[in-house]
Amino acid sequence: MRIGGLASGMDTESIVKDMMTVQKMPLDKLMQEKTFTEWQQEAVRETNLSMSSLRTSASSLRLQSSFNAYSAVSPNPTSFTVATTPTAMSGSYKVEVVSVASAAKLTSANAVQNTAGNAAKSTDQIGVAGKIDINGINIDVASTDTFADVAKKLQDATASSVPALRASFDDTTSRFFISTKEMGSEQAFTMNFTDVDGVASQALADKIVNNGTATAAATGAIDGAIKFDGIAVNGLKSNQTTVNGLTINLLQAGSESVVNVQSNPEKPLAMIKEFIDKYNETIDTLQKQIIEKRYPNFQPLSDEQKKN
Repeated sequence: MRIGGLASGMDTESIVKDMMTVQKMPLDKLMQEKTFTEWQQEAVRETNLSMSSLRTSASSLRLQSSFNAYSAVSPNPTSFTVATTPTAMSGSYKVEVVSVASAAKLTSANAVQNTAGNAAKSTDQIGVAGKIDINGINIDVASTDTFADVAKKLQDATASSVPALRASFDDTTSRFFISTKEMGSEQAFTMNFTDVDGVASQALADKIVNNGTATAAATGAIDGAIKFDGIAVNGLKSNQTTVNGLTINLLQAGSESVVNVQSNPEKPLAMIKEFIDKYNETIDTLQKQIIEKRYPNFQPLSDEQKKN
């Protein structure tokens, strides 16, 4: 417990407090300047966000596609979706997805075992040396390579070829999962396994595809194909194509459906209205900041001043 000025009659506690207040004045001033700077930063940030939003809205109006006054809806959305481009024309069009483009895939038929006879992990050594031939590309495998090392070798060796592969060894299922990066019929590949002397190696095959043979062919590798008003569009290497101003996204093979392309004047009007709204919001924000008054004689309060 403190009793200020009991012996001398002077309120020493108040004197010390006032002296500390004087000492803290430079710090209070610095904190006030810091607070004011933060307010300025917040105002600049608000302006930037408003201007950025306006710029995005204005950029959309520069594109021809923004004024595309046509729209189309897929009557069979499980088979394909459709969108119009600036060259679309009104009318009805028959669309049928014949096949969907796919990548080539090859997965270990059974769980792969390590040298101890247990379900293998990616960090286990493969324990067998040999070569893997993928469409004429030879990959050397050392017995000390881990399953993860082999997956990486498959990817690296085919990175600049057709097909380029993605490969991984899954610890949960103890299987290799191998697929091509691209889609289409030219992505087909076959893997042949030999020992270091070039003789077919069932032992190495059992560590990769584990399907009971020393060779394995990937499945898939199919081109996409559609019929558009009876016209066959074949050899698609992706599941998106544009025909007569319609962008068609292939999802799965399905029956023929009729797509109606209709005029949609509300689309460009909605974009113009959005731009005008953004413009008015931006002007309003700037105007408020320009006319906002500043009172230099009234600085932001410090924590101590707020308490008083």
